[in-house]
Amino acid sequence: MTIPETVKAVFGNDYLVTSVTPVRGGTQKTVHRITCSNGFTFLHYAWDDDKNLFQEEMETSKHLFSIDSFLDNGKQIRSAGIAVPDIYYASNETRTAFVECITGPDFQRELERGTEADKKKVSAEAVDVAMALHELTRKSWGTVRSPEAGSCIEPHEKEAYTNLQFISSKRKLPLSALHSRLSLLAADIEPRNNYAFVHGELGPNHLLRSSSGEPVLIDIEGARYYDREYELSFMSFRYPYLETPATCDQNRFHYYLFGHHLSLAAGAIKLQERGYEDQNFARTLEAFHLKRLQHFPLLPQ
Repeated sequence: MTIPETVKAVFGNDYLVTSVTPVRGGTQKTVHRITCSNGFTFLHYAWDDDKNLFQEEMETSKHLFSIDSFLDNGKQIRSAGIAVPDIYYASNETRTAFVECITGPDFQRELERGTEADKKKVSAEAVDVAMALHELTRKSWGTVRSPEAGSCIEPHEKEAYTNLQFISSKRKLPLSALHSRLSLLAADIEPRNNYAFVHGELGPNHLLRSSSGEPVLIDIEGARYYDREYELSFMSFRYPYLETPATCDQNRFHYYLFGHHLSLAAGAIKLQERGYEDQNFARTLEAFHLKRLQHFPLLPQ
């Protein structure tokens, strides 16, 4: 069925599609805002491999997203008491979904336009969301459906080194020195057999404000069970007043922080090469994370 036909089948004959507008920003799924003749608006998600900007990594990466991870993770996040947009319709066959359109601002806008008190409040709210998610734990890391054996440190280090090699092939970076730094950070980590459910990219652009004022979490396909420090280290450069919980393992925190800078710098270069629509964003992202890599402390202070 076409989108208009599916809309009628899902919502009824009173829902006539009048506009389909692309929503910018997606790299592993396409998003369109659909408006009906009666004023009802929702989002159309489609997971299409041909439009995935990271399809070259699909055979080796375990972090690529799908409608299955979208649905699985939505259930997990709701069970933690965190709101996600309502799902009106989902089809595994067509790999599409109709999803509630949250009209409130995202936390990024509140950080940019708010007072210092507002920024502190937003940062604290984001930590509260993370802590609620991290209450969900299990003894193995991995996705909801696919637990992984052993520690997540070794495969993460391998992935980080792959990103480092890629960046060094494109930009002038001291490969040997940065690899040594990565290895030193990994060597200081003690074994662990308890993993928390993390969003993975809990930045202020992935938290929206509902009409009632509560946080709503979006772009949830990459969530999984992992080290909670992976989440907290990512949040540390996205929120200006982040207060790291006392239970945070600082060795893990710095190890993952280094890995985030590698991953995001590599991703930004790939977005530039693969025709991402916002090239200025991709260049700015690359510059930020390359600078952080070059000034990263050898060991936690």
